[in-house]
Order: sequence, then structure tokens, then C-alpha cells
Amino acid sequence: MRLVALPVLASLLFARGATRAPATPALSPLAVEPPAEQEEVAEPLPEVAFSPPPPTVREIGAPVPKDVVASVRVGKSDARLVQLRRKGYLVSLRSAGARSAGLGEAALSVPAGTTEPVVWETTRIDTLATVRGTLRIEGAGSPRAALKLAEAPAPAGRAEGQLHMCAAHEDGAGGFTVLCRIRSMATAANVTGDDARDVYAVGVDGATLVRMDLPVSPSGFAASVVGYPVGADGVVLRAEASRVAGEDRPVLTMLAAERPQPQVPRVAVEYRCKLLKYDF
Repeated sequence: MRLVALPVLASLLFARGATRAPATPALSPLAVEPPAEQEEVAEPLPEVAFSPPPPTVREIGAPVPKDVVASVRVGKSDARLVQLRRKGYLVSLRSAGARSAGLGEAALSVPAGTTEPVVWETTRIDTLATVRGTLRIEGAGSPRAALKLAEAPAPAGRAEGQLHMCAAHEDGAGGFTVLCRIRSMATAANVTGDDARDVYAVGVDGATLVRMDLPVSPSGFAASVVGYPVGADGVVLRAEASRVAGEDRPVLTMLAAERPQPQVPRVAVEYRCKLLKYDF
């Protein structure tokens, strides 16, 4: 009996050892939804109510250059016609929203009763250095011009290119003035308004002298352009004073670009000459 029981017990132990353990079921990955993307919404800039900045033209005690000469006479509707001369300079006059410019002299009509002084500037033709001053009308029956020198305009940037040199300064009323000397024939235009007084160009000694006024504007934008040729290329200089929401004053930008100009195609023409023989 013992001999029979041993093989049976061994077979049972062998069968139990050969039985595989049940496989552990694989866990399925949890479905995790990605977080929803949140759109970043830029907060609008705070609105800044526009109001013209106070003028910054300050008179000083220095003497007015001796070659600056001014006169006043009574014009139509009792207006005062102001004239200022300085030979060899670009002269400009400004009173309220009116302005004028000219080579060697400038004239401006000022309504009767105006108390604010006329602002005058004279610019050297070669260096574009500018002197600023004020003109006050004194007297009623026979008015006369009282001249004062003011602080020099605050520089606002320079730009140089192939044939142009430009210098900008603050105009003392919240805007800018850009002066350019181009060693070529050039044209200038106001691209944001119909007021031609904001742009003045004149030929001087084979060059072109340009004055572009960019007065402060409630719309926040003012721009003028100058163009001139260089061989087969054209150069465009853009002066822009812009103000966006949230800013209380404009920023001046001067950019120049060059591009080839359309050319008239050349056609080769062949000429043939034929000699005629005559018998006399």
C-alpha cells in the first residue's frame, strides 16, 4: 500500500506545481480629458481723453539776431498782416491753426484782437539748425512788431539717406516739424489732410529744402511724404506722428524706402541710307 500511495502523491504534487497562476487582468488607462484651453483676452487700454497739451514755447532774455526783421500792417477786416524776413534762411510763422513758410521771408494774417503771440522760426539752409522766437503785435492805430527770442526747439530725431538729410524737432504745441535737405529735385505732400500749408518745398542751390509740419491732431495721426529720384530708383521718405489709445501724446517716426521705377522699354531702330545715282 505504501508503494502505491507514493506515486499517487507525487503525481498530485507535480500536477499542482504545473498549474499556472491566473493572469492578472490588464488595467485599461484612465481616460483623462485635457484641460480646456482658455483664450487670453487682452484687456483694453484705458481711454485717455485727448486734450491739446499746453504750449512749451518759452521766451528768453537773449537778443534776437540782428538780421531778423519784422513788420505789421493793418489788412482787410482789420486783420494784422505780419511779415518776418531773414535773408538766406527758411522762415516760418504760426498763429493758432494758421501757418506759412517761405524762403527768406514769410507773411501771415492774424485776426484782430488776437492776444497769443505769433511763433516764428528761421532755419539754416545748410545745417537745418533752427532758431525760434515770438512776435507780439503792439499798438492799435499804428501796430508794430515786438520780437523776442525763445528757447531752442527740442530735437526729435534725425534721418539720413542717399541724397537726403532730415532733422525733426518738437513744434512747442504738441506736434512735430520735420526739415529735410535733398541734394536733388524733390516733391512733398501732406497725405492725411488737404491743408497744403503743412508742407513747403523750395529749390535752393540745386537742392530742395522741405519743411513738413505735423501738428497735434484729435484723430491721433498726421503724415507727410517726400519723394526724389536716384538714377532708376525712387526714394520715398515718410514722416508720421501717431498716437494710439492710452497715449497722451504722439510719437514721431521717419522711414525711408527705395524701389525701382518703371522704365520705358527701349526699341532698337535701324536706319539704312541709300545713295541715288543721277546721270547728268
